[in-house]
Amino acid sequence: MALRLNGVIAALEQKKVPVLAFSPPTVDSALALSTAAYDGVVFESEHNPYDIKDLRDCLQYMLNRKQILDRGSLSPSVTPIIRVPPNGAEMNQWCAKQVLDIGAYGVIWPHISTVEQAYNAVAACRYPRPQTAANRSRTASAATRRSPPPATGESASRTTTARQTCGR
Repeated sequence: MALRLNGVIAALEQKKVPVLAFSPPTVDSALALSTAAYDGVVFESEHNPYDIKDLRDCLQYMLNRKQILDRGSLSPSVTPIIRVPPNGAEMNQWCAKQVLDIGAYGVIWPHISTVEQAYNAVAACRYPRPQTAANRSRTASAATRRSPPPATGESASRTTTARQTCGR
């Protein structure tokens, strides 16, 4: 089996229970946990100050040069995951994208209690799919079936609604 970059997923694939530690997002804790015998670490930003620079520093200090050399992988041996402050109902995609962009291997959303909130949390962690030629042609043909632009003197609200409907 190939080496997994995410130790938590690797443990699950091997039918093991992954062991994670919760930690405040500090460089000292990242240094201490980078060589620990955990599958992952959750940097807790819900009940600690959310500072993207501190989180980025934590992820940087999770990389232990000796472990990188010994394992032959650039991934940290303890998988870093970040618990974000907004809950599932808040729809804060920017927060998930920020922590994923700095290198987190996962995002934990607090207080998700409905299927819709879970769906929104997962959707916030994914980038939009690029449009294929088939999707673009369907969108274009749907736009041409819409009503023609309003004649002079009609309200601007109809124009705005038509543009929003056509995706312009």
